[in-house]
Amino acid sequence: ETTKIEQEMVDLKAKIEEYLKILSSRARQLTVVKREILEIKKRYPTPRKTEVVEEHETFVLTPIEKLMNTECLVAVSDDGLRLKNIVINAQLGANKFDKYNNANVLHKDILKTTTNAYIYAFTNLGNMYKIAVGDIPVSKFNGKGTNLAQIAKAEVNEKIVNIFEMDEFKQDGELLIFTQDGYIKRSDMSEFVVNKPVVDALGLKDFDRVIAVQPNYNMAGVLMVSRLGMAVNMEYASVPKQKRQGGGVIGMSLNEGDKVCFASQVNLGDKVLVVTDNSSAKRVSLTEFSVSARNRKGLKIVSGSEQVAYAVSPVVT
Repeated sequence: ETTKIEQEMVDLKAKIEEYLKILSSRARQLTVVKREILEIKKRYPTPRKTEVVEEHETFVLTPIEKLMNTECLVAVSDDGLRLKNIVINAQLGANKFDKYNNANVLHKDILKTTTNAYIYAFTNLGNMYKIAVGDIPVSKFNGKGTNLAQIAKAEVNEKIVNIFEMDEFKQDGELLIFTQDGYIKRSDMSEFVVNKPVVDALGLKDFDRVIAVQPNYNMAGVLMVSRLGMAVNMEYASVPKQKRQGGGVIGMSLNEGDKVCFASQVNLGDKVLVVTDNSSAKRVSLTEFSVSARNRKGLKIVSGSEQVAYAVSPVVT
């Protein structure tokens, strides 16, 4: 038994010495590769699958992204944490959505685009992510979707506020960003056309959060509504334009403990639907709110101590 172990030791030393010689010599490495390939060829002989020709016609390869480009929907889950890539096909046409219209399928934002496009995702932390639609895993319309942190370098609980197709930003236009602390940021869309996968959409202050992002709808006013039931109706033109790195200007002056829960562009004759925490709702005409300057507390939009849960504008009547 001892003799057997000693012989194994000698064999191992010889193999180690040979392996070290192979590692130190490229010529030996190529020799080993050639020998092993010939052994494989001999062990698994198969006829050639291709044909070698002397002449061939010139042809152009179609990029794979063009071959695979199909219409799809990119949707944001109601909690803002997840994205869905929903391919539009015969089973999911525009006339098929009715069967999914239930309380279990709610989307915060939804965008019709194509699988080879790029989107911009603006988040509550003030970041803008450039995302290839093809990088978003395909999901069913009523599927759960994929967390933003798994698609981009986002924080685990970072929430998407709004999404846009990147091509929208190549046109002339403006973008408005609203925060819960009452700030408004107005910038040219061209400021956001970047090659980086993530940039700051604005200089967000500590503990502030983005609540809405909108392109310019060519409306004359901007409305901001707070949780404690205050509302400010200001002129769009009163918001100065800033570069992308700007932190915005104060649109609404808030009382201690209050925050903005709704902000949008509006016209003077629009109506707003306001819903409170106790599930009561009221429709308010903006003609009741005179246009004021920025940085004002505004007027009461709900009575008493009721708190605003959310608002919708404009309301079609």
